[in-house]
Amino acid sequence: MKTKKDTKTTVASANGQESNELAKPKRSKQAKRQIIIYVVMVVAIVGILGFAWADVDGRIKGEVLKYLRDKYEQEFVVTDYKSTTVTLFRAVQGRIGTQYNLANSKCRWLGEDNETYDDCSWSVRPKGNPKGKCEVGYSSGTMRDSCAQVVLGKKNYAKARQISAEEDRLRPTVEQIFGKNTKFGVESLLCEKGRAGANESTSLSQAINVCKKETAGMTKDQIFASYIRMYHSYELYIYDPDGQSIKTNGDNTGDKARIVERLKKMVKYLPDGRPDSMWLCYFIKRDEDSIWSHELKVSVDDLRQMTDSFSNDLFKPIVTNNDGGSDPYPIRKGWDK
Repeated sequence: MKTKKDTKTTVASANGQESNELAKPKRSKQAKRQIIIYVVMVVAIVGILGFAWADVDGRIKGEVLKYLRDKYEQEFVVTDYKSTTVTLFRAVQGRIGTQYNLANSKCRWLGEDNETYDDCSWSVRPKGNPKGKCEVGYSSGTMRDSCAQVVLGKKNYAKARQISAEEDRLRPTVEQIFGKNTKFGVESLLCEKGRAGANESTSLSQAINVCKKETAGMTKDQIFASYIRMYHSYELYIYDPDGQSIKTNGDNTGDKARIVERLKKMVKYLPDGRPDSMWLCYFIKRDEDSIWSHELKVSVDDLRQMTDSFSNDLFKPIVTNNDGGSDPYPIRKGWDK
């Protein structure tokens, strides 16, 4: 038989259970609200950052396509991104310390120090050549590509690779002698044996030396007569903006002496080739008193015989070729513009 005390206890227990049952839905609704708020905040952050970085990929893509267009003188199209996108959701889940893509950008990354940087790569192809696929990468403003063989073909690729490697080798010396950011370039023709020995590991310096040994004891006339079999040349073109005040007429002994001095310093870093087949070409852009731009083209052989000046007759005008032939190197490079 229940007492009043037992009845009160039973009622209290019932009330407690009812109270707990009523309280549970309230806590559940509160938790749902917190989750919704969290999701909304994350989505808002993603949206804000996505808007802020929406143009990052487009800007970098434009820079990459311009780089390829300027380098290969033709248009390219992007066929695919090579990077894997990781959304901001993963980056905000306490996993900072690993590198993650931010928002929907394929190029903007979050590093270990919570600092952003740009790094991505694409598959590209020359416009109008669907089979010519290659890759180009972008990393903090530096671009590298694997498109030379696609554009040039296997036959010309070896030569282009040699020229590029030779220019990279000479760049520190050219900038040390002529000044930082001096424009320059290398062109070459190789003898038959020099061409035949060209491969991925053969440098232009090695190939030129092969041609030197092949033509040892031959005169220039004999080499020229053999043409394709033995003829070879190496030409270093230099556009020195600091020297553009030099006139092609009048007495400019001081300026000429400076040119001779710099070119002689440069000779020490050229390949070990025949002195009469190695040429230095110093380009001088036309000024208001000149009709044409000019070029001092001198062989290493002749340069060694110069003292502190040279005849103005050695300044040859650089003109555009209107008969369908190949323009001189400075014209092709746009140095006359």
